[in-house]
Amino acid sequence: MYKGLVFSIVLVFLITSIALGNIGQAEGFQISTGNLVTLYGGPGLAVGGNVVIVGQNQTSSSKGVSLDNLYIALQGETGILDQGTAALSFSAALGGTQQAEIVGQQIQTEDIETSTQDQTRNFVQAITKDSGIGGIIAGQGGIIGQAQIIASSAGITGEAVFSGISQYNGIVGGFGKDVFLDSLIAMGTGQ
Repeated sequence: MYKGLVFSIVLVFLITSIALGNIGQAEGFQISTGNLVTLYGGPGLAVGGNVVIVGQNQTSSSKGVSLDNLYIALQGETGILDQGTAALSFSAALGGTQQAEIVGQQIQTEDIETSTQDQTRNFVQAITKDSGIGGIIAGQGGIIGQAQIIASSAGITGEAVFSGISQYNGIVGGFGKDVFLDSLIAMGTGQ
């Protein structure tokens, strides 16, 4: 008899287009996911996963009395999060749990000359196998990219941040001891 459980949840929050002054933009996103795969023993296969992609762009311009007060501002950000777990059992009880969150936010203003970009990633993953025959693999990864440009008659400024992380665990084996693998990654960038 095959008994298994696959559960996934995805939450996406977007914040965009907040006016801050003469020329100002703010945008942000948060992706939170969870993935649970459990195989209770006996012959069977259980697979679960999530893929989430978020992208947003903003353009803003400000025109004064003369060309000295002309500004154009562009900013965009993208976040990608991918999770997957697969369990194959002949007689083992197998379990995999994944939790991930990626957050990106950026603010761009010209009147007070503020420009910031922040990124955070938190990944937790755990897999287990009891003494039976079977195997389980789990992997998750996230990429965030952000870019900002302000152009005026005085010149052009810009900044960009792109970064990614990945996490993989696997257990394969026959009769023997119970095995548990747990891993955590936390990463942040800012400028």
